Amino acid sequence: MSRTCLFCGRPLGRHQKKYCSRECHLAARGLALRKEGAAQKYPQLHDPDWLAAKIAAGGTATTIAAEIGCARATVRAAMQQAGLNQDIDPRRGRAPPKQVRISADLAARLGLLEAA
Repeated sequence: MSRTCLFCGRPLGRHQKKYCSRECHLAARGLALRKEGAAQKYPQLHDPDWLAAKIAAGGTATTIAAEIGCARATVRAAMQQAGLNQDIDPRRGRAPPKQVRISADLAARLGLLEAA
């Protein structure tokens, strides 16, 4: 028998007991996750048009985060929420992946080298 959230009816994860999320847990008790009309910490990130314009102007998650004073992960989460992360390189700003060296003998056996 599959277990479902007591509030919304979605299937529960392995470690979830009654509710699928904090939102459902609070909503079942008549509470809101955020107070109605409460100020957002970074309102720019909740505006998909502003975020899309910054990306179109060549902005990266790192530069946008530095501009508004938040963490890069916060900007990446906002990009994902707005559906703007499809063409973002996940390794941008990080060291390139290490290259593996293989011997000429192994490369020949794998067919990576042409016979001379």
